[in-house]
Amino acid sequence: MEHKTEDITVDLMQLVRYLTKKLWIMAIVVAITAVCGFVSHKLFTKPQYTASTRAYLLYRVNENYVSYSDLQTAMQLLCDYQVLATGQNVTQKVIEQLDLDMTPAQMASKINITISENTRVVDIHVTDGDPERATAIANAIREISAQQVPGIMGVDAVNTVYPAEVPTAPSGRTAFQTVILFAAVGLLLSVAAFVVIFVVDDTLRTEEDVEKRLGLNVLGAIPFSQELGAAFDRTALKSRPIPIRLKR
Repeated sequence: MEHKTEDITVDLMQLVRYLTKKLWIMAIVVAITAVCGFVSHKLFTKPQYTASTRAYLLYRVNENYVSYSDLQTAMQLLCDYQVLATGQNVTQKVIEQLDLDMTPAQMASKINITISENTRVVDIHVTDGDPERATAIANAIREISAQQVPGIMGVDAVNTVYPAEVPTAPSGRTAFQTVILFAAVGLLLSVAAFVVIFVVDDTLRTEEDVEKRLGLNVLGAIPFSQELGAAFDRTALKSRPIPIRLKR
């Protein structure tokens, strides 16, 4: 048994006109979602601060100059440094030194170590809700890793380029960015909803719709306007019988 499927065609001009008529609804949806984004950001988003410190990994075979092979070896060692600097031997000592109430795994989740391309420069970023604590952790990670990592990796030293300073502004998403994100989501959802409604709506609007869907030829069309509709309503009201109640 064969099932025939009809191709769905969409008139883009009709769709644009339809969406234009619904702009006021979409504006309301965007406004509501924007307010929801602002409220959710204020109630549920805790400001996060990122403190950054930079170190230099010193590794060379010859004391008088740095060869290309030394640089290649150092790049490989930098990847090892990323793992070792967030290891339990370093994070546990940082927790003990700063007297923090967290586990080594929680400490490691706050640390992000990046490497500048084609250099031996390491950036240590620590994100925390307290800017002063984030700064203290970043500096402690750099100092303790500089004590332990060289002996493990066999490098000469991990020198400080600059220490971390207390951040003055949050590093996470701002309230304005959250509002824009929620507003964009609200706009996309409302447009998508109206497009679906337009596509699945099988109302016959034009002569072409009648000929295509019903297979009938249109002999004529009666124009409609608000004034004409109101006139028909008044005529129907006048011709309506008025009930009369008789008293006994």
